Amino acid sequence: KTDIKNNTKVLNLKSSKIQSNIKMQDKKLKGYINLASLHSTINGNLNGDILVSAKISSIKKLISQIKQIYDISKLPNIDGAIQANIKLDKAKNIKLNLASNKITIKDKKKTIAINDIKLDVFKKDNSILIDKYQLNYDDIKVFATKQSKININGDDIILSPLWINDKIQLTGNYNKLQQKGELNAIAKMLHISQKMIDLDSNIDITTSIDNKRIDVNGEIILQGGNIHYNINKKTFASDDDIVIVQELQKKKKAKENDNLNINLQISSNKPLILKQKNIDIKADVDLMINKQGGSEPMMTGAIELQKGGVYNFEGKKLVLDKSY
Repeated sequence: KTDIKNNTKVLNLKSSKIQSNIKMQDKKLKGYINLASLHSTINGNLNGDILVSAKISSIKKLISQIKQIYDISKLPNIDGAIQANIKLDKAKNIKLNLASNKITIKDKKKTIAINDIKLDVFKKDNSILIDKYQLNYDDIKVFATKQSKININGDDIILSPLWINDKIQLTGNYNKLQQKGELNAIAKMLHISQKMIDLDSNIDITTSIDNKRIDVNGEIILQGGNIHYNINKKTFASDDDIVIVQELQKKKKAKENDNLNINLQISSNKPLILKQKNIDIKADVDLMINKQGGSEPMMTGAIELQKGGVYNFEGKKLVLDKSY
């Protein structure tokens, strides 16, 4: 629809699936687009900035509606609400601010819940700049306030760097055509806090990718921590928990594991501490995780209980000597 007198162009759509009304006059845009659970507004100037504000009340409902128009059957079963603001400037740079309280991803076996999601990202030319992000999964918070940078140059993807928890610095490159690349993860005094444990560690791990082959090599040096697992809690296995080893051996090994090789050293500079009502011990770790080709992962090494540890059992105080 065009109004020649006012030099105005109008895009007006109304149906059971989509509704929109966008007006353009003297390069100025203003309007809205609604599709299922997506409600968005647009405002700006073709010679300047264009702002889009979008709110998705249900990702599941939106995907269901889009499936009637496009084939997106490969998308996972995902749901949740998203609020997004997008800015497109004259130079075609894009700025995105995204937030969601909770997103769930379901498969046949389990449901994954990701909470407290926030993302600020800026695309300029061939670079993607992530100013900051955060999410919470299984009571583990993943975030970065340091700026991450991803360069895309043809088939090459270059991380320079990508930050995780402001401590893990990921650098490397990957060529999509050749399916080859290398990723380096380095961190000093990385703090991990979970229900079972709080610990600090230094990480230096290199992952090499050559087609389907993946090689993981490096070391993790524990810098001390506290174990929260309740060792006094007594639990008994149910029938569902009992696994017959022979039955497991009959199962076919996953083909993707045949291409995974691991050589990972785990040691400790400072001990892990387990201190509860009836126990007070310190442990040093010296372990190696190894996996070659189609074999199962194998852990070798020792966990040393330091001399002087205490365990109170039925009114008796047991003092440990050095143990393994």
